Amino acid sequence: MNNREIEDKLEAYRQMLATGQIDETTFNNMVQRNLGSGIDVNKAKRPRKSFGLLLVVVLLCVLVFALFKLLHNDSVPSNEREYEYVNSYSSIDAPIQTNYTGSTTIYIRDIPVRMDYVANYEVSGRVVAKASYISNGVANEAAKNDIALVWGKLATDEYLKMFTFKAPGNRFVYWKTTDMDWYRAHTNDSEIISMYSNNHLVTTDETLKNDIKSVKKGDYIRIKGYLVNMYWEENNSDRTWISSTVRTDDGDGACEIIYVTDLKWLKEA
Repeated sequence: MNNREIEDKLEAYRQMLATGQIDETTFNNMVQRNLGSGIDVNKAKRPRKSFGLLLVVVLLCVLVFALFKLLHNDSVPSNEREYEYVNSYSSIDAPIQTNYTGSTTIYIRDIPVRMDYVANYEVSGRVVAKASYISNGVANEAAKNDIALVWGKLATDEYLKMFTFKAPGNRFVYWKTTDMDWYRAHTNDSEIISMYSNNHLVTTDETLKNDIKSVKKGDYIRIKGYLVNMYWEENNSDRTWISSTVRTDDGDGACEIIYVTDLKWLKEA
């Protein structure tokens, strides 16, 4: 009987002893009778080191580490993103808006929502704030995310470090300067207002929904679609949601409602 066969039989005897199928006396007799008098029965009772158990422990550690990285990683793997290349992030300019008219209807929780196209629209910029909404109504279901973008010199590190942007989840974005003396010397309210927008992003496409959800603060992105006005009936009341069509307004009604048809991340060439 070779060493492997002896170890296999010992393991079987140990299991029988551990589960109460045999007592210690029987275990000792079986070892001595079947495996030879040279076997130390006290050592034989000790379970052999299991390489399989060690492997399981190592694999569990790797799995826990992978889950930790996944849950704490704010970025989307690069092979899951679609990129467009730009000469320089500083070259990103103001949104492109052209005349476009038409209408379509989408359904939110079986509620028909008419969307009137106001303009063909493309906006690129650096993400400075984002808000997400729970689906407790047609508007929140249609536009589950707001993304605030800046462009032009406001998107450069030199300027952006002088500002903070917040999106508290009330469909507004608030900004303030961190250095009033610098602000007075370099810019003014009307100029800053013309270089950022808060965008309510509407889509019924599942891939675009996931892309929008994946966008993080600091990303450079390009959004294409249409500025739209939305009309529907909810809780026996007529509802209207009107998009801004200029970049010089501020306050209530100054946000762009975009029916998104394409979203890509930008990368410097």
